[in-house]
Amino acid sequence: MQPTPVCEIVRKEKRQRALRYREEAARLEAVARTCTGQVNRSELLEMATQYEGLARRLEADLAVA
Repeated sequence: MQPTPVCEIVRKEKRQRALRYREEAARLEAVARTCTGQVNRSELLEMATQYEGLARRLEADLAVA
């Protein structure tokens, strides 16, 4: 069955969003490496982990669709 144009638009948007999430995760990890306070570093790393999780879920959804 051929995907509809709308499905392809949604898939493209999900891929782009996953990429943005991964970029944000990498940015947060880089900032965390420069932090001197353990609390700030931990919070930034937790946010980075959450962004990675969002990206993984989007990519998993794309693999199923």
